[in-house]
Amino acid sequence: MEYDSPWKTILDHLLYHCLQMINPALFDDIDWTVDPVFLDKELNQIAPKHKVGNRFVDKLFKVRMKNGETKWVLLHIEVQVNQDSGFPERMFVYNYRIYDKYNERVISMAILADLDDTWRPDNFSYGGYGSTMGLNYKVAKLIDHKEEDLAENQNPFAIVILAHLNALKNAGDNEDRQITRARAKKNLLRMALTRNYTREQITQLTLFIDWVMNVPKDLDNKLSEELNKELGAEAMEYVTSWERRGIEKGERKGKQDLFLRMVNRRFGTIPEWASSRINEADDIQIDQWSELLFTDKPLEEIMKTRR
Repeated sequence: MEYDSPWKTILDHLLYHCLQMINPALFDDIDWTVDPVFLDKELNQIAPKHKVGNRFVDKLFKVRMKNGETKWVLLHIEVQVNQDSGFPERMFVYNYRIYDKYNERVISMAILADLDDTWRPDNFSYGGYGSTMGLNYKVAKLIDHKEEDLAENQNPFAIVILAHLNALKNAGDNEDRQITRARAKKNLLRMALTRNYTREQITQLTLFIDWVMNVPKDLDNKLSEELNKELGAEAMEYVTSWERRGIEKGERKGKQDLFLRMVNRRFGTIPEWASSRINEADDIQIDQWSELLFTDKPLEEIMKTRR
């Protein structure tokens, strides 16, 4: 299962709610009347060139504090089952590279999204003979949140945590796991659709749930029919699974539209040349670009690829 793209997208939209849950002290000191500035371009310039795969997600953003200061914040999400001995050093390297290149003091935080309760790295250091260099950083472990507490929590990011943990705990292709995952997905969708969230929050939550809690089409059809009966068509307009089904039918326009939405979620407003290329692309080309969209490649490199 590929987790980095949905996590990157949800953080762009629910950063406020994320920090409210994982670092309330920082959250309280931020002046939220000033929108955070995401520094993806700056982060890409210092990221290790070998960084590939779906093990971790990084977001760098700038916030205004209530005292008038500006702070750079590095939020790192580690999404993997096994321990990574190189993780603390990677946190250190990101921190000093940002400081070295931009002369900005960085607040480093890590979200550990695995299921290993014993793995909680929160520092890196080296030295000797009176010399020490290192970094201590804030760690939030998702499994520290009890599922019953998350289910009662009205913060929309609680649903994000629930969806991720359920996806990990119920991963697998055997029938029992798929049925369990489908039931959990239905409950989480109902939760997102019936709470007093904004339209944008509902859209992003249903997208995240659908993405990380993938189930076979027959189970997806069944849970969508059940939710439709329970909640009505008006609520169900937010659910994103049906967009994907339209694409699976080979509808070229639907495939282009969904790819364009995915590109916009990752890169923001895209240039006119990219929109034109998407509108002219066939199904095979869109499929190739979609696979590359799950990597860290910039838009220009993704859309250079020809079938």
